[in-house]
Amino acid sequence: MITLRKVLNLPDSPAKPAPESPVEPPGWVWEPEGRGTRSLRVLGRFLLFGTAAVLMLLGLRSLAVPMRAAAPAAAASVSFPGDATAVASRFAMVYLTTDGEAEQRSAALGLDVAPGAAVVTDWHGDRTSRADTVFPAQLHVADGGSSAWATVVAHVATKPASTTPKATPVVQWVALSVPLQAIGGRAVVSGTPAFVSLPLPGRLGSLVQPSATDEPLTRQTRDGAQAFFKAFGSDDAAAVEQATAPGADIQPLGTDITLKSLDAWTVSQGWAPTRTAHAVVTWSVGGGATVQQAYQVGLISTSAGSTQAWRVQKVVAELFTQQEVSP
Repeated sequence: MITLRKVLNLPDSPAKPAPESPVEPPGWVWEPEGRGTRSLRVLGRFLLFGTAAVLMLLGLRSLAVPMRAAAPAAAASVSFPGDATAVASRFAMVYLTTDGEAEQRSAALGLDVAPGAAVVTDWHGDRTSRADTVFPAQLHVADGGSSAWATVVAHVATKPASTTPKATPVVQWVALSVPLQAIGGRAVVSGTPAFVSLPLPGRLGSLVQPSATDEPLTRQTRDGAQAFFKAFGSDDAAAVEQATAPGADIQPLGTDITLKSLDAWTVSQGWAPTRTAHAVVTWSVGGGATVQQAYQVGLISTSAGSTQAWRVQKVVAELFTQQEVSP
């Protein structure tokens, strides 16, 4: 082939290039690891394995111990319109009075009965009754706060309707349960009332015994207590002001109630500038009747210049009347 090319005067054929060897990709270049990099790597591994361990423990616990049900939300405080007992008392006064005009009675009952409510208010028979006093006794609010029962106590006089006006009526205290509904922000009567038992007072718990008596202070303040109750049972406001502490809001009882005697006076022990005293007083009422009453008196030590005195700061009924009171 080479001789023929030379005879024919042809150029030599180009030499075939040698096959190229495949290019190797550059390898990783290892660099020396710094102390900070090594610390981050260790910390990352610690966090990763720690999180996995916690998740595994939680999963095992959920299999062994069932999840507790969520605690129910605390029930909202149940309220009822503030006029509930007033509405029940007014309604009971009219309901228990049957000796008036029927139209006036019906109109008065309509002030508190919900429109469309099936409330039976009629009485039948040869008797008439009249309520002269009604007191609210209890209010029981139903679940949800939209309904309630008000118990009222009434002083009622009943007599036969066919007898003369001079007939002696039967007078007694009765209790009435009045069903109520809250509509439009006020209480209305929603059902027929019913007679119930008179509410009885609950038993007292353990009585709080008074503190030991401060004998010297009791003797020191007895004349001041006598002066206070004498002024208290009068219409002398200036005398009451002189016997009471500055700022005390105590007014005289009036001319019809006067002091007959201070039967007992004791001051309890204590360390504060205020003390609690106990008094038993006999009042003369209306110039003829007498009544004995027990008081709890708040005293405070006051000073004016070099003069120091104990004066009355408040006077209320005794919380627990003692069976025996030493004079």
